[in-house]
Amino acid sequence: MNMNRILDLGLCCGLAVIGVAAAPASARHVNVRLAPSVSAVAPGQPFDVAVVFTVDEHWHVYWVNAGDAGQAPKIEWRLPDGFSAGALQFPVPKKHVDRAKLVTNIMEGEPVLLTTITPPAQLAAGSSIKLAADLKWLVCAESCIQESQSVELVLPVAADASGVKPANDDLFKSARRFMPVPGPRGKLVTLDAYLAKGKIAPDAKFEVHLDVDIKKGFHIQSDHPTVKGLIATEVFVWPAGEVYWDPLHFPEPKIKDVPAVGKVAQFDGKITVVLPAEADTDVPGEFRVIGGIFVYQGCDDRTGTCLPREAVEWSVTIPVGVAAEDIPRTPIGAGDDPKASGGTADEKVPSNGTNAPPASPDGFSDRPPNPAPPPKSDAPRADVPTGDRASTDFLGPDFQPAFWEKSAVEQWLEKLGLPGLLLGCFLYGLVLNATPCVLPVLSIKVLGFVRQAHESRRRTFALSLAYGLGVLPLFVVLGFLAAGGKNILQFPVAVIALGAIVTAMALSLLGVFQLNVPTVAANLDAAFQKEGLVTSFGKGLLTPVLGLACVGPFMAGAFAIASQQEKHVALLGFLFAGIGMASPYVLLGANPNWLRFVPRPGNWMVTFERIMGFLLLVMAVYLLNPLVGQIGSAGLQWTFVFFIMIGVGCWILGKINFSMEAVTRWKYRAGAMFVVMLSGAIIYGWIYPLGDAAAFAQSGKSAGPVHGNWDNDIPWQTWVHEDVTAAVAAGRTVFVDFTADYCTNCKANKKLAINVPAVRKKMQDLGIEVYQGDFSNGDARIFAMLQRCNRSGVPLDLVFRPGDPNRPLVLPPLLSESTVLDALSAAGPSRPTPALAKSSP
Repeated sequence: MNMNRILDLGLCCGLAVIGVAAAPASARHVNVRLAPSVSAVAPGQPFDVAVVFTVDEHWHVYWVNAGDAGQAPKIEWRLPDGFSAGALQFPVPKKHVDRAKLVTNIMEGEPVLLTTITPPAQLAAGSSIKLAADLKWLVCAESCIQESQSVELVLPVAADASGVKPANDDLFKSARRFMPVPGPRGKLVTLDAYLAKGKIAPDAKFEVHLDVDIKKGFHIQSDHPTVKGLIATEVFVWPAGEVYWDPLHFPEPKIKDVPAVGKVAQFDGKITVVLPAEADTDVPGEFRVIGGIFVYQGCDDRTGTCLPREAVEWSVTIPVGVAAEDIPRTPIGAGDDPKASGGTADEKVPSNGTNAPPASPDGFSDRPPNPAPPPKSDAPRADVPTGDRASTDFLGPDFQPAFWEKSAVEQWLEKLGLPGLLLGCFLYGLVLNATPCVLPVLSIKVLGFVRQAHESRRRTFALSLAYGLGVLPLFVVLGFLAAGGKNILQFPVAVIALGAIVTAMALSLLGVFQLNVPTVAANLDAAFQKEGLVTSFGKGLLTPVLGLACVGPFMAGAFAIASQQEKHVALLGFLFAGIGMASPYVLLGANPNWLRFVPRPGNWMVTFERIMGFLLLVMAVYLLNPLVGQIGSAGLQWTFVFFIMIGVGCWILGKINFSMEAVTRWKYRAGAMFVVMLSGAIIYGWIYPLGDAAAFAQSGKSAGPVHGNWDNDIPWQTWVHEDVTAAVAAGRTVFVDFTADYCTNCKANKKLAINVPAVRKKMQDLGIEVYQGDFSNGDARIFAMLQRCNRSGVPLDLVFRPGDPNRPLVLPPLLSESTVLDALSAAGPSRPTPALAKSSP
């Protein structure tokens, strides 16, 4: 192929990728945004605002009490006159021990801080207000960086509360789940803190003891569990002004030998955690509020069932300068009555309902106030994240899915073993050649084979083998992604790049610019006689990239069986799919005489190319569908603008003709590159940064957790594992569907097997609760669930029987209506019951 024409293809198809890559990356490792709990502000009606931190992977920020090192975030509000902001509420942190053995309290991923904004009683209806804040924080990985950002939020003003609707419900529901619950009583523990030794006075040492009364019949894990997967008991302490904390001390745990588990270190009955401290040289004020969070995992002694982890607040108000022996002890739950702490009713003791001192100028109190109570439920809830974001700890060691009977295809492949699995993947790759994205390239290559039929068979086979080898690298990449539970369409940059390449190819086939494709028979000899091994390999690389636009959305379900295997088997499955796609080219290259039936080149090729061009445009639009969930509708709109600019770049390339001098042609190519790169940098680097895209998408989600109705849809609730556990423990039958915007097999399952009248009626008759989880952005908790269910990707559908949250039925990846109905019948109707014990399988 003429090298200049190859460059044209590379420029127009690759410029989109370059344009996205050219977008300047944000220098920050943390981005912050504000999200309101309401759609509008009503005079005198308080509302919540979430301060959402998005922290780069492998980096962290610090909790309100950073620990041995670090610095908590600082915020300075800039509010309209008459508005006030409450103290920020922090989620439960994670303990971090660095190489210097310094213990710090950190927050990773996307921690959300909450505060309450109170507007004045008088506001002008129809106007708008702006809430702004300046934030500073320390972000650390191997090194630490001081960062800052100014954020703002504009809200309309309603006449009264009737004009206010909830907003960002899912965000606030999730944020409150990561907050501690008010103490002193948790599900399984009762906490009592008191000054045990010394007194809080300048340069004085003292001890605060935290008594933990564990519910009879249960135990909690020790501070250093001896079995992997069990969750350690931890105590976090809020800042207390001029008080410095030494390492705390837990009692010696009891060691119990548990069959099939091993020796388990645990606490039961009543234990005391000792918190030694020392006061500064100056301790102003009359009282100090000492408090924090107690985090634990409880287990049932009788059944061995370990419940989700819980975080409970504890606190005690201690008078300054009064010795421990002079402070009378009070029963647990007596509250913070000043007399209970050795003071008098006339003394100035904080009385804001949370024992928190007034907020400091930076918007933080010495400890965050109690969060809103968690959703009502008698069942245990995991209100605290555990370990790494992709950890399966939140599922507990007793979570053991049961698998539905395999489909006939799966059973047939299982009988054939690994060879059968690889055969299925090979055949699937072979079928990919029939997609409208690949057909244009296939037609070009077939004509090449026709011309090569008169050449040396050895040379023809070498060229076709090079072409086939070029097909394989993308499948190897897809295999590595699948082995790690990823799909290339989870990444917005990949979706945009693939869509841009397909769009550029479509514009070429529609005649906007010319690639050196054999639309004119007279060019065939020059095109293919000069073809070499490198050129053939390059064309092979392009073929699966174009094919992915058509088949990418279908791959999740088609390779679900392969993805359930070990990682090397999954990789091998994708490799064989690539071999299947490449095989026709290699076989036809070895035997070009097989193509005698192909029509001679002519005007029909031009018509064929135009039809294929329109089909590619349809596939490009379809390919971009996942972007709605990944970067929001606004991001999709700006992506279409970017694609229009790609069209402009292709149009500029189309102005090139070979009567021009070489310098002039390169000026046109440089102009096309400049248009695409500049538009990509402006759109994705300034107007709508891809680094902030997920946050923008989330801020636009203000719908409630329930959507749809039984008449013509399924009233899905947003999946949260703790909500499902609570519902099942309360006696509800639950159906969970994990899906993704890019997963066509997921949509086919819903269209043909789930969201059908018979299944909807069955769900209604049995009183089934339905939940849906979105894996479009690779949610870490959903990935953990997929792993525990032996899946590397969606679709995944689970049915939970009443009272049995640890033994869901895992349905096959490709569903039929009868399979869903049978699974629902097997699970049975909801049977509301307060029982929390694990039922037998």
